[in-house]
Amino acid sequence: MAYKAHIENGSVVKVFVVVNETEWVTPAGKTEVDADESWSKGGTYADGVYIAPAKIKTRIGEFRDFLNAFTTQEQVSIKTAAMDPANVALALWYDKAMGGATFSLDHPDTDAGLTALVAAGLLTADRKVEILASDFDTL
Repeated sequence: MAYKAHIENGSVVKVFVVVNETEWVTPAGKTEVDADESWSKGGTYADGVYIAPAKIKTRIGEFRDFLNAFTTQEQVSIKTAAMDPANVALALWYDKAMGGATFSLDHPDTDAGLTALVAAGLLTADRKVEILASDFDTL
């Protein structure tokens, strides 16, 4: 058994397993190289060197996963502040975010909500930047 890849213009267009190498014939017109299980379509191959494709950040997920961006203390502070009748705007942002089917780190309401948390002293400006730079794969 061996991993193989088809290359077109320096890009990996197909990665596959050949069960019996002795019987395998490379299809006409295909550039084929030896590969391994770490290779994937979209990578590049030049001068005998494979480079994996760049990872695309997942910027849309669920609000409950977004909460993982916050420390437990930050979550408690935010929820406590949202329950205070003096913070109705914060409570509305929290409820809207929690009620959506999906949550986007790039939505203007996310930035506005985090800005409100900074203004309320519940987050630092640096934490806001850190949270907005994260993605759902790292939360």
